[in-house]
Amino acid sequence: MVLIFKNNAVILSLNKEIYTLDAINTSLADFLEIASIDISSLDNLNVVTLKPKDPELLPVIGYEFMNYLLASIKHSDLVA
Repeated sequence: MVLIFKNNAVILSLNKEIYTLDAINTSLADFLEIASIDISSLDNLNVVTLKPKDPELLPVIGYEFMNYLLASIKHSDLVA
């Protein structure tokens, strides 16, 4: 996982072999109210861009999403 801050957004590059698109989409559904979201694919990566609606969330939203995603995978059958 790589996390980059750019243009008031957080960009997460997630390995497709570890983080499935289903797991990512399931977790992102709960972030729709607090962020604009874009998902793309690049080689073996799913790239998620989170742009928080509240700029004060920028420093933490990427880390919070990763924690949420990991917990979702741990407690479900969404593992790759």
